Amino acid sequence: MPEKSTIVFAGIIFALTLLCAFLLNSTGLSIAQLLDMQNLRATLAKFLSMEFILLLLITPLIYALAVIAMKKTESKETIAICSLAGAIATIIALIIFRNLSYYWIIAVFFIATIPVSMYYSAVILKELKKYVLFRGTNSAIHKGALLLLAGCLVFGAVVLLPQTKQLSVQFEYAMIESIIGANSANISGSGNNGIAETVADNMIQQQIQFLELTISNPLFQKLKEKTDPDVIAFVASTDLLKQQLQSPEYKQQVITQITRNTGTAQNSGLDNAQLLQIAKTQFPVMQLMEDWFWLITTLILITIIQLVFTIIIAPLGAAYSLIIDRLFPETAVQN
Repeated sequence: MPEKSTIVFAGIIFALTLLCAFLLNSTGLSIAQLLDMQNLRATLAKFLSMEFILLLLITPLIYALAVIAMKKTESKETIAICSLAGAIATIIALIIFRNLSYYWIIAVFFIATIPVSMYYSAVILKELKKYVLFRGTNSAIHKGALLLLAGCLVFGAVVLLPQTKQLSVQFEYAMIESIIGANSANISGSGNNGIAETVADNMIQQQIQFLELTISNPLFQKLKEKTDPDVIAFVASTDLLKQQLQSPEYKQQVITQITRNTGTAQNSGLDNAQLLQIAKTQFPVMQLMEDWFWLITTLILITIIQLVFTIIIAPLGAAYSLIIDRLFPETAVQN
């Protein structure tokens, strides 16, 4: 028979997990919005919304309660009950909030972060000598976060990879509209070559950053070890492409093409799809970007989650654990 304190902690974890799911759903944040360059202000506003702030304040409580529950009982049964409470709440949330069901893989890994954090806290709390509870809870939450980041990578490979074409085209449309479309009248006007040059610099810089990300990827590094002629030619062409992107000649070509395409679009009424096709013809790196866009999107998601856990959730969860530990002393738990 589980202890009453375990049931209490599990019940609170269940309620808080549902509440966090409600708040996350209320923010309306999605992968598509993270890639929407035209509405960056609206996306940033959601990160500053009351719902998201409350989400950041409440999520650490789940981990703090889980760690304290384990500290009080030191029982495998406690891990099982608290994890089950979090799992049931997460499943209910996926059923109720249909928008969150898209991220079911990440939700599965979130469920697993609770027992991982609890088990690791039981180990680390016995090893530390100073600031035991604070440091132990902080480390335990970080361990759980690593599992969640792994879940994001699996999510990218399973869910985003099949959609990489769709996501990349959506991003490219937004890029064209934000960089070229918003400045089309100015770029095509006389005496505004400086604006076209600025737009060209932005486009080239984005292409170089993406190419460097691709080259530094471990998968690309392994290609350098291959002896297949086609692979060797691909690696060599990638190095040459980087040199081309950094050359003054290429910059001038981009400036000329931007001015020409913008004027053509205004005179002939080209739509975004036609402009995108022209851009792909002129800038081959955009095709390479489409092939790896799922990985770029996944890295953006991982970076955001890692930052949130490192700066907010882990330290705040550790602080909460100190408060909860005082509210539930050993004698009260035993009674």
